[in-house]
Amino acid sequence: RHFQQALEAREKVFAAIAAQAIDGIVLVDCDTRRFVEFNDAACAQGGYTRAEFALLTIADVTSLAEPQIDAGFARIIEAGFFEFEVRHRCKDGTWRDIFASNRRVEVMGKPFVAAIWRDITEQKKAMDALRLSEERQRLAVQSGQVGLWDLDLTTGVADVNDMYATMIDEDPASFRESHEAWVGRMHPDDRARVKGAFDAYIAGRRDTYSVEFRSKTKAGGWRWILSQGRIVQRDSAGKPMRMLGSHTNIDAPKRMEE
Repeated sequence: RHFQQALEAREKVFAAIAAQAIDGIVLVDCDTRRFVEFNDAACAQGGYTRAEFALLTIADVTSLAEPQIDAGFARIIEAGFFEFEVRHRCKDGTWRDIFASNRRVEVMGKPFVAAIWRDITEQKKAMDALRLSEERQRLAVQSGQVGLWDLDLTTGVADVNDMYATMIDEDPASFRESHEAWVGRMHPDDRARVKGAFDAYIAGRRDTYSVEFRSKTKAGGWRWILSQGRIVQRDSAGKPMRMLGSHTNIDAPKRMEE
């Protein structure tokens, strides 16, 4: 009797943990491929109610074809553990990127697959955006179309190369740059976002500084710029003193995206 009570208490604890988890947790019948147990997060990832989710099978939510599903189950059963990335179909027809961690478990002698689903959609989008940004930067460097800036964070004055000025149709011989002027030329719709990213980097609340924004040209038009930089000098107290960076003209590819 005492053993049974202890077992029931332990099951309640595990059930509470699963219910609070932000990752989807499911137990899948290896024969029917239906979800015999699942937490609320598993349903929420696809926008399903618990009643709707209970009627689904793996084939209803995954991007994998039946032969791939069969092979995946066989590998999990044989090896006992298998992790992979997959796309899951939501109720509204959209797709989410999922990192699935799968383990074989046995319940009363019958094999099941216990899976943890982590939604990595936003992470994948960020990585794709970073790769695109890096590719643009690489192409710009190869073509010599990079503006360089050296910002004194104590005075707000920046030294820039000729390409920096030319990029916004200014005359390099007479152009003078400052942090205040840079913010002032920024498109109103981009200003708060970009200034927030810059201030957060200076304050140490983010590890990198890389932003895209529209800058006003001398003629009054707008040109898309990729700005990247890093702190290169601090005072004895650790306060940022100097920052180096680059401006890249990404107007053409941004216009194509629009």
